[in-house]
Amino acid sequence: MFPHCNALLKTLLLAVVLSGGLTTGGILTTGTIEAKPLTTRTLTHANKLPSIKLLPPSKQVSSPSTAATKKIRIQQAKSSDPNVTSQQFDLVFQQFIQQFNLADQQFGHLLAQSEQASSPNTTAAPVAAKKQKELRTHQQQILSGDLAFPIVVSISPDLDKKLSAKVNEGIRTLYQGKYQASLKIFNTLRETAEYHPVSYLYSSVVYYLILIDLKNHKYAPLLEAELKKTIKVGKKWLRKNNADDVWAQFYVGMAYALRGLFKASYNSYNKAIADAFRGLKYMRAATEKNKDFYDPFYLTGSYDYWYATYFNFFLNKYEKRRQQTKGIANIIRAFEKGTLASSFAGFGLLEIYTYENRFEQGNEITDYFQSNFPNFLNIYENTGKLYLRSKSPPEIIAFYKKWQETISKNSYHTSLSYLVSDYELANTYYQIGDQEQSKQTLATLFARKDIDSLVNSKINPDYLKDYYARSQKLFKKLN
Repeated sequence: MFPHCNALLKTLLLAVVLSGGLTTGGILTTGTIEAKPLTTRTLTHANKLPSIKLLPPSKQVSSPSTAATKKIRIQQAKSSDPNVTSQQFDLVFQQFIQQFNLADQQFGHLLAQSEQASSPNTTAAPVAAKKQKELRTHQQQILSGDLAFPIVVSISPDLDKKLSAKVNEGIRTLYQGKYQASLKIFNTLRETAEYHPVSYLYSSVVYYLILIDLKNHKYAPLLEAELKKTIKVGKKWLRKNNADDVWAQFYVGMAYALRGLFKASYNSYNKAIADAFRGLKYMRAATEKNKDFYDPFYLTGSYDYWYATYFNFFLNKYEKRRQQTKGIANIIRAFEKGTLASSFAGFGLLEIYTYENRFEQGNEITDYFQSNFPNFLNIYENTGKLYLRSKSPPEIIAFYKKWQETISKNSYHTSLSYLVSDYELANTYYQIGDQEQSKQTLATLFARKDIDSLVNSKINPDYLKDYYARSQKLFKKLN
């Protein structure tokens, strides 16, 4: 139910705000050492580590670089330079180091895979197609009422059931894309339990989605106020003999994480990182108190993955991949077994699969969400990033048109809500040579009500201004 939001831990950490890093989706081949992408099959047999044999330079696959090396070696052999032996040794040593580094990288992948396959507390990644069907059925049963909705507060038996039923109603309404109606439902919770963080957290989530999905940043002050209340009320609740309330810990942790993401969107990275780590503390505390509480594993898993990806200065290659694999496994746990954070975890997986060029797994996630929650706007922007890298132009165009149709149904939309989809549509038309359609799409964007003033407003983050500048640049190129 939560946003992927430029996915959580684009500050949790900071990572999802950056770009670049290790790619495991492709196949790296040099000589006889091959690092393959993770698959269900390789994970199943990962505990059988094959021996890695370092072949001498004479058996390496020929390439421009190796050909040049051979030429240098021949020239050195003909030379009368007394240092020729030393030079030859240096070349051979460099080749050995290259092979050793590749072997080290392969071993890191195998070690991480072996650990994942043998661990009783992790789930193999990626999620297989058959498993996806089971997950979809389970999640739909909860939201449709076929399975009991969990008790998500811990005050008193009668009140717990009453408040949890309201949360259930609000979440189902949110998934239908009815943000305003869901906000009203969540706000009624505080009429009964204003001393508990549950109402403030879910209202915060709706405001956050209005910002991230619809680019309607006039609600930013309301979001900040709700997050501040969530943290204040939640910490007070936990101090008053409720330290073991794992759901309250989850709510406070989520509030810190969302505030961190909000700060990161305005480039306030110091404040964002500070909030992210505060939130992580509450999430870890919740999982330590209840190992069967799966929702917080989204955040802890995201932290493990993105920290290893971007802040790996003290990790060698296999330690890095081991931590990344652990992070993915925990996110999958939240996706498969979580309740309130299940979709949030799914968006986290989608971001990782897109980042690692694992398009097949990523498309399984997008198919799951589009089949079950077609009106939930939070699926679209990240799905679009995947489609741009893995789908054909007609599929991309159809997807962005569907996104725009969904935006038009939401009462909180503004002209700025269409900015990203307008630009990507125009750029896709341009890439396939349909300049006229590209020009018309951009003309539609520039004719939208108050678009210039909305883009240039101080309340909007810089990335929206960047999209608008790219749109203007493309339009200029077409004229």
